[in-house]
Amino acid sequence: MTINSDINTRIEITNETVKDIATPGQAGKMGLIGAFPSINQDVYCFGSIEEVYDKYGVVLKSNSWYNFDGPRAAHYLFHEDTEECDGVTNLTCVNITDSSIASSELSTTVVNSGSYSTAIKEIAATKLSYTSLKEALIKLSDEDIDAFMISSDIRNAIPKKDEVSFKGETFSKAGTINDVYELIAYYQNNVFSIQKPVYWINWLNDLPGTNGNSTVTGINTSIVNVPHAKEETEYYDSIDKTSIGTAGWYCQPLEIHGANVTRMEAAAHIAGFMATLPIGTSLTNKVIPGITGIPSGEEMFFGKGDAGEILMNSGVQVIKPYNRKDKTYCIKNSIQPSGYDVAHVRTIAYLLRQYDLISTIGETNDNVPIEALKAQIKAKSEEVRKLSNRLIIEVTIGKEKILSPWKIYIPIRVRLRGIINVIKLGVSMEIIDESNAVEVSAQIEQ
Repeated sequence: MTINSDINTRIEITNETVKDIATPGQAGKMGLIGAFPSINQDVYCFGSIEEVYDKYGVVLKSNSWYNFDGPRAAHYLFHEDTEECDGVTNLTCVNITDSSIASSELSTTVVNSGSYSTAIKEIAATKLSYTSLKEALIKLSDEDIDAFMISSDIRNAIPKKDEVSFKGETFSKAGTINDVYELIAYYQNNVFSIQKPVYWINWLNDLPGTNGNSTVTGINTSIVNVPHAKEETEYYDSIDKTSIGTAGWYCQPLEIHGANVTRMEAAAHIAGFMATLPIGTSLTNKVIPGITGIPSGEEMFFGKGDAGEILMNSGVQVIKPYNRKDKTYCIKNSIQPSGYDVAHVRTIAYLLRQYDLISTIGETNDNVPIEALKAQIKAKSEEVRKLSNRLIIEVTIGKEKILSPWKIYIPIRVRLRGIINVIKLGVSMEIIDESNAVEVSAQIEQ
């Protein structure tokens, strides 16, 4: 099956009022790869943060919480502290903490002293590696999830010499971050091929370092390595064969409910909010509940050459004040590196999963009439079109091809509406000087 997504125009404005009939939480099943205070590396699915804490022996604000990224990500994915947002519907977790962890590091004593940032301690046994990421993605590949997040820093997963790649080849020398992106894209391309697409929420932790941003000179370009971030989004887009591989790239620490949190926790908080929204909803200009500020020096701006402008145009989601006086904050633009909006990504992924074609595998070909299969696809397409707030304009099912006794090819073309992300105004002004009847006119375009 191939999907040909066609957006004829980036902006399509009509005088039609469309009622949002979608049910929140349509695509709220999240996968999480991270470090938990346990050496149990089995896969578990949880319906609440309490279940996560019980299984892994986590005590909030103790070392079992501070020093392990998994519980902290889960806390924000479930929106534990946000009354007006329920967060993800369920969370499937894969633990990467290895057996070398010392029992003393699993302390559940509540830490009362020190700031949030100094309470977090990095432990070797909790660091992601290329091999542990590869194994975690394999474990996650057959799970029923809509999206996934890696709470551990993927920069620690840059392959070391002698590690084995997903292709079965041994690295003759240390790899690069591109090798990590290739591994993740390989997983996503594989699950897409069996009609179980998942999209990734990524957080960037590449700080500029010495001369890291020597090629950019705009406002606050020192917050993150801007050139590297741009290169990484472009590279991932080039290897993502699905075009719906990501639904979020984040790089800002934020203030949530009055407390400063890390880039990872900020990304988890926004991902948890996204999971509650109808599939056809863009995050562009949407106020994110629970965000109460941006730490000093971390706000981005959108003038030519500024960090916000460069990153936004690269597909990174930048948080900005929506109403500075009211202390509300929004995402400037939710277009992904592929050029598709989060709404497009979630809608297409949801559509493919609803086809449920995987259930026909194992049936004999005479038990699955082609026309009945196409009718099923057509019915599901119409159902999802309505749920998508009419983001889907049309789904066209082409002529099938029998490639072999065990393989059927059915071409499907999906046309999507564009998302308004730029509005330009043409303003005509006239000034009449009645004293001498001289007319002065000007034209302004924004």
